[in-house]
Amino acid sequence: AGQIARLKGASTVIGIAGGPEKCALVQDSYGFDLCADYRSEGWEDAIDRTAPGGITVHFENVGADYLAFAVSRMQLYGRAVLCGLAAHYHSGGPPASTLIGPIIGKRAQLMGLVVYDFYDRWDAFRAEVAPWVADGSLKFEEDRVDGLANAPVLMERLVAGRNVGKAVVAL
Repeated sequence: AGQIARLKGASTVIGIAGGPEKCALVQDSYGFDLCADYRSEGWEDAIDRTAPGGITVHFENVGADYLAFAVSRMQLYGRAVLCGLAAHYHSGGPPASTLIGPIIGKRAQLMGLVVYDFYDRWDAFRAEVAPWVADGSLKFEEDRVDGLANAPVLMERLVAGRNVGKAVVAL
């Protein structure tokens, strides 16, 4: 999402990932201005220094705590796209939640993203993105295994956050 934002004109792109390997990939390969390692102390301060005016758009794929952080740093009328809450998928506790007061105070827009809502735009998306993939402007990593017999190992890495890139099972 950040790479596409940059290709579409975003002046500053920040990622959040767990661990130095993932953050190096996000900054060095994907070209983000910063990748804050949420496992390290001071990651919030690093984001504040990189985006001193606040966040305009936040793409959430991890959890309610990160959404709450983003909203607390959001500019008025900012937007958040809620694509996933991976930190909560296997949680034994209560479902993910966030306080709505800060969202109202920021006049923020929240949008849930489910990919099949956009299948009618698939051809247009591919036409726009395929040249970026072909010329190397849009980069990606895959954590790939061969065969269904290896799928559980890949899934275990994915759920534990030890994967790097999109999880792919080659058949």
